[in-house]
Amino acid sequence: MVYLVGWALAYLATLIYFVSSRTRSRFLFAFPLSYFLVLFVIRNSGTDTHDIYELALRSILLNQPYEYVLGWEPGFVLMSKALLLFTHSEVWAVRAISVVFIFILVVFLLRASYLELKVLWFYFIPAFIYQLGMNTLRVGIAEAIFLLAWQASRRNNKWQFVLLSGATVLFHYSMMFIVGLFWMLEFFVLPLISQRRENKLPRALVFLALAFLAAIVFWYRQEYLLAKIDLYSDYQSPAPYSGLAKTSGVALMFLFLLPSRGLPPNLKLVALTLVVLTFAFQFFAFYTYAALRFLDLLAFAAPLLLLRLFDSTKILPPPVFWLGILVTGFLLGGLLYRNFLTDYDGQLTGFSTPFLPFRTIFDDNL
Repeated sequence: MVYLVGWALAYLATLIYFVSSRTRSRFLFAFPLSYFLVLFVIRNSGTDTHDIYELALRSILLNQPYEYVLGWEPGFVLMSKALLLFTHSEVWAVRAISVVFIFILVVFLLRASYLELKVLWFYFIPAFIYQLGMNTLRVGIAEAIFLLAWQASRRNNKWQFVLLSGATVLFHYSMMFIVGLFWMLEFFVLPLISQRRENKLPRALVFLALAFLAAIVFWYRQEYLLAKIDLYSDYQSPAPYSGLAKTSGVALMFLFLLPSRGLPPNLKLVALTLVVLTFAFQFFAFYTYAALRFLDLLAFAAPLLLLRLFDSTKILPPPVFWLGILVTGFLLGGLLYRNFLTDYDGQLTGFSTPFLPFRTIFDDNL
């Protein structure tokens, strides 16, 4: 618990200084991120750490068949093999994946504008970094890369955006949903709303590329994906209220968006479409676990999409919008911590390395 309190204090101190001074210095964020890096490296916590990732990487190291690895994405498998070759240990290879995750965030940080620093510190850090860096490692790497793709889209570097966002699918197949959502936004919705005259051929190429990417993913992992669909169709959500935190977060961001002056009604309608889509997945989450995965993705993507709407009008988001991002980030972070407490010592999930109490590799003989 001391480790988490220490990082929380470092984060809050950095946040307060960042907001009060309006500093754009990247060095301000070095200590909290470095502290998080140390936590990830020495940890022996995270429900998936031992029972999934360490066992899976051990099977790769020993060249033994393991059912869980068969469904892994090729990019993540390749990265795992490279780290195993370097570390010769599944324990340290898992921690090295977390190091790669932090490294990608550092690249994002070094390239970030003041607005992008706000996204990172107001929302992504409190709501996602702890779980993505310790537990859902495949999604973590994929979403970190997508942050770089989002940066490229804001700089109007379309090809870099396409390549980076497409690469995320190599680390988690579910990112195909976010990639499709943002490609439609960038190449179809925003040009249509702004009525810019563009050559129709690039749009056609983007549509074909998206269809081709989806076809390749389905063909390459057809049996695995069909098995997942069959599994999730009968796999109910853990509780009737599962996913409500993410749905509430997206809705809250939209409510703080509404008072924004200068944002055209048609762009607010696009934002409303995002909220409607979120509520639709929340409805399905009452019946199937699969919808919860999409709610997680939408919660991650929501502020990025909303800020692209502001970018398209050259309007700076007002303070009330940033307040909504900050409140939502703390809300999701607090509810995530509540889930950790609910599973204290693995009493709910039964995993051998729960998030709480926080354990390090020095606490056990690995």
